[in-house]
Amino acid sequence: MSEHHDNGAKISSKIILSSWKSELKWRNKFISDSIHFCHSSGVFPSPDRAFEDQKKKTNILLEFKPQKGESKRGIMTGLGQCIGYLNKAHASVFVAPAYIDDFDMGKFLTDTFKKFIFKKLPIALFTFDSFDGENFKNFKLRCNIHDGLYGRSNIIY
Repeated sequence: MSEHHDNGAKISSKIILSSWKSELKWRNKFISDSIHFCHSSGVFPSPDRAFEDQKKKTNILLEFKPQKGESKRGIMTGLGQCIGYLNKAHASVFVAPAYIDDFDMGKFLTDTFKKFIFKKLPIALFTFDSFDGENFKNFKLRCNIHDGLYGRSNIIY
């Protein structure tokens, strides 16, 4: 992985965690203010970041895709990774660039989430317009996890 990717995963996960801990706007039933980072095993599939909520007894895995050097196909692979993470987590989070070249990836992903994922799979979607290695521009939640999915066991042991 590149330094740009690693920094993006680290900083985006800190933004999300900070919001989950301090405000309600990005929370869902899987997440309370007791959420924190935890270690994730390097066993396949291996996420970019992992969270654990002791109050809710949930774990959430995050996949980050950078804008630099990433293709539309790579973004779709990231979505597939988030689906695969549900084999070992209660929910997952996908962070992806809003644009790949001139293509509106954010709109495409949002439409895909609304049609095929929301109310069906516990995956949240965040996008950003750009990332300079330290700061995100227009980092936002596009689709949260539907609260009705909390409590369903989707983890395969």
